[in-house]
Amino acid sequence: MSNIGACYYELKNYEKAIECCLKAVEIGNENRSDYKLKAKALRRVGDCYRKLENFEQAIFYYNKSLVEEHNKATVDLLKQVQAEMDEKEKKDYINPELSLKARQEGNEFFKKGDYPEAVKSYTEAIKRDPNDKTAYTNRATAYTKLGAIPQAIKDCDKALELDGKFVKALIKKAYALFLTKDYYKALETYQIALEIEPENKEIENGVKTTLAKINEGQDEDTVKRNIQTNPELMNILSDPMMQTVLKDLQENNKEALLHHLTNPDIRTKIEKLVQAGVIKTQ
Repeated sequence: MSNIGACYYELKNYEKAIECCLKAVEIGNENRSDYKLKAKALRRVGDCYRKLENFEQAIFYYNKSLVEEHNKATVDLLKQVQAEMDEKEKKDYINPELSLKARQEGNEFFKKGDYPEAVKSYTEAIKRDPNDKTAYTNRATAYTKLGAIPQAIKDCDKALELDGKFVKALIKKAYALFLTKDYYKALETYQIALEIEPENKEIENGVKTTLAKINEGQDEDTVKRNIQTNPELMNILSDPMMQTVLKDLQENNKEALLHHLTNPDIRTKIEKLVQAGVIKTQ
């Protein structure tokens, strides 16, 4: 009976396959058959329901199969169908119109200063439309107000995944980085935005504010963080030529420094070290 069920499964007659496999399990129980055979039939029932996209029933029968025999292949199938069910629920939940409504509600909460509720509404908007880049930047703004800076940066990055030239996301990310005192990365992000919109005053003001902070000098902990979070800086500092430049700076060897600055590559690297606070300008 189990083999007949397998044939119906191959013929894609899943309803008949289920009927035969459940009958096989019934016969197996009456005759105290090998638990492995019952587990196999129950797993095939799960396979049929999976093909029919009835994921709840598929999960039910995979679990019943595991009661009979703890089989790794069945465990893997169970994980896969759970993931498929989650994905289907997400897709079924998508509704751009309701997403827009939730985003507008979030805007109202934001205007009132109710940032936790704004986050909830923006989150609902994202669930309803995961491709809405504006919902991510709006939530990032609310997160920033709540002091949840890592979450804000993460939302900006998601918006930029959807649109790499989304200036609003770049500005909000740069500001969030500024708040973490990661001035080097903030400036870098503002500069990317400025390349897209050279006349944008908000970006220009952001650049000026960030440069002013850099020129104030940075505390030792901030400088260390700038280095540790930026592979480019680590590479610059490990460059033997740049180690010579830094030594000449420490020794105030003006003649050598003037010679180094004639090299455009070294000059660029020095500028990056200044921006990161590694080299003090005052």
